[in-house]
Amino acid sequence: MGYRLRLITGIAIGWTIAISHPAVAQSDYNKALCVSNAKREEVCSVTMTNKSLIIKYSTGRNESIKIKKIIDIITKDESKRRGFIFTIVDRRYLYTIDFLNVDNDQERISIAFDSYELSKEFDSLLSSRN
Repeated sequence: MGYRLRLITGIAIGWTIAISHPAVAQSDYNKALCVSNAKREEVCSVTMTNKSLIIKYSTGRNESIKIKKIIDIITKDESKRRGFIFTIVDRRYLYTIDFLNVDNDQERISIAFDSYELSKEFDSLLSSRN
């Protein structure tokens, strides 16, 4: 009798945990700078799910990029030193993403972060896209 009770309790706890966690992994990156085909730099919010990369601009415009349509990702550290004896560092991590849009035309978007932690999280999410 004790074995069955433990088994049922374990199944109930496992089922509760499985239902309570969403199946879609999602990450939000606020305060990024995005440059799209409009050639102007805007503050944007980047949300990445396991199927798409959603970019929301402060003007209200949204852009969705399917992960499977990403052709190439170029990363670059554009951090600059300034100040007395160059002790102050302005951090900037740039990601240039080439992708195919709805019409299968190639487009490019650049996303810049000023935080090393955010750039590493974004790296790991983009590298796990395959």
